[in-house]
Amino acid sequence: MLKKLYNIVFSPITTLKKIFYRLQSVFLIFLYDEGKYIEEQNSLFVKLNLNRAEGLKIFENEKNNNKIFNSPMSSEHKVLFAAISASKRNIQEILEIGTYDGENAYKF
Repeated sequence: MLKKLYNIVFSPITTLKKIFYRLQSVFLIFLYDEGKYIEEQNSLFVKLNLNRAEGLKIFENEKNNNKIFNSPMSSEHKVLFAAISASKRNIQEILEIGTYDGENAYKF
């Protein structure tokens, strides 16, 4: 408790940053539009000549059949990889960036 009080008094910039980021997070939650997000994602997949719906279907099937794919940190990366696999493109390598431990590369 004393350490927190000390930090508030002697590092007010850090305290103000924390307050700002917390308020920003709350504010962004109210502005989030899932429909717009999905529309943007679908648009990006179309630009890449990939089928996001097919990727989602493959990924959901894998999640249901293999518990290693059930992760609270699920991301659009996994849908992208599934859509690439559905496209039947002859891709030999993928540079996987986005997970600190290479989880996506390991799974796919």
